[in-house]
Amino acid sequence: MERADQLLTDLQDCEAASLVGAHDAGVEIAARALQTARDCGLLPEAALAAAWLAEHQLRRGESEKAAESARAALAEADALELHQVGIKLRNTLTRAWCQLGRADEALPEAMWALGRARSLGAPGLVSRSLSSLAGVVELLGDHPHAVTLLHKADEEAQRDSDKVAQFSAVVNLAGALCRTGRTLAHLPGPLAPTEAQAADLREALAVVQRAKALAQGHVRWEMVCAEIECLSLEALGRLAEMRAAVDRHRALAIQAKAPDARAESELLHADWLLASGRALEACEALDQQVDAAAAQRNEGCRRWWWRSRYRAFKAAGADAQALAALEAMVVQVRRDRELSLNAQARVLLGEVRMEIAQQELAQLRREAQELRERADVATQTSLLDPLTGLANRRALDARLRAVLPMGPGPAEGFSLALIDIDHFKQINDGWGHDVGDTVLCEIALLLTGGVRGGDFVARIGGEEFVVLLWGQALDDASLACERLRQQVQAHDWSRFVPGRQVTVSMGLACAQPLDDAAQLLRRADQWMYAAKREGRNRLQGG
Repeated sequence: MERADQLLTDLQDCEAASLVGAHDAGVEIAARALQTARDCGLLPEAALAAAWLAEHQLRRGESEKAAESARAALAEADALELHQVGIKLRNTLTRAWCQLGRADEALPEAMWALGRARSLGAPGLVSRSLSSLAGVVELLGDHPHAVTLLHKADEEAQRDSDKVAQFSAVVNLAGALCRTGRTLAHLPGPLAPTEAQAADLREALAVVQRAKALAQGHVRWEMVCAEIECLSLEALGRLAEMRAAVDRHRALAIQAKAPDARAESELLHADWLLASGRALEACEALDQQVDAAAAQRNEGCRRWWWRSRYRAFKAAGADAQALAALEAMVVQVRRDRELSLNAQARVLLGEVRMEIAQQELAQLRREAQELRERADVATQTSLLDPLTGLANRRALDARLRAVLPMGPGPAEGFSLALIDIDHFKQINDGWGHDVGDTVLCEIALLLTGGVRGGDFVARIGGEEFVVLLWGQALDDASLACERLRQQVQAHDWSRFVPGRQVTVSMGLACAQPLDDAAQLLRRADQWMYAAKREGRNRLQGG
């Protein structure tokens, strides 16, 4: 039990480390959680730990390790039908492939994650998947389409209560707009954006204000916002405002106590010095204040490091040092361009092959459509209770598998109510099974009419029903269930069972992190029997 408790704590700490940018610690915690889960034979928890391991590896610049960890866990997550974990793994894998320049491998992962997220109807997951897809599109050189996708990701995130998803979407949009406005930022001399680029930069500054409102209290988040502000203001020539943003970033970097954060802060300061016409001071800052090892820890920061050195030394007339920086930068730019062109070529080749395959498979598609329609009818029938027309136990199991386990941390939860008709055997014995069936159908109508459109009602056998109340914690769900119980009690049953009142006993359980379907149903069942023991016609839950 102690190891299981420690595992749950470690999984929660993985998420906490991600929020504060403690990715070194996150890798260590996630690796420990993964080993513990495997030792205990807890496969769902092992898949979730692997997802966090890949995420932290990616965030600290270890793209190849992140891709390896994500790929290793995907098969297990898919086999266990852990759809949310699978989406998280594929989004991480997409970003890793993008950092490695492998858009052809990233694209199918991004499309799969987006399709699955949409099928689950989860706006936060859809938003993250759209952001991942935008990264692929940007790698392929289609910046306008990438920005369009990020606008859609932002819209989806606003429909979700997850603050992390909201911040990620809005800051990714601001970053993409900033990059679009700084496409010639590697050139020496003052930046001179076109009017279209200036418009993108101004929009980036407007969008980042929303990100700042969400980032309050999160040092790493605030640093990202300050960095986008600095780079956008530099390109627009608003240097006084840039200096204030640089100072904010430096104060946050000191608070974060991370070498890479301090290196980024000093790079921003050097860029401000250069933009202010103080090239010699910028060169001195780059030589003496920037931690070169920290500055080159990941691809993005490494490009920034060489670009700043080239521009500063070129402006200062230090040609030998400028040339050395330029040569390093050219190697980097050539590598990026080759990766992008190779990725585009592979994707285009895939499109040609797809077109040929589509022509060859056209006839098979038509034949398959007829079979699919028949199969759909059969599947739909197999998921319905023939008496009441409600979902059956098989449909309930499928729905619970799709949403459980939710994983540790905040999530849009739900509650499950198990409902049993009191003394139903007496109705069958006293009035016959035909009347009993009619009572069951009336209960089904009362339940479906008394819940919201997105809630789920099923008859799982005999006189037992289940209601899934989406997005409702225990207090709200208790109120909803109590209304259902009262509606059943107040219904006119005299048409079917004269002189008898039909009532129900209800057990209510709120889904918890790492619950599986059996655990959740077991808790609801225990509460339902507690209601029976207390005298029936009541609700019990916890």
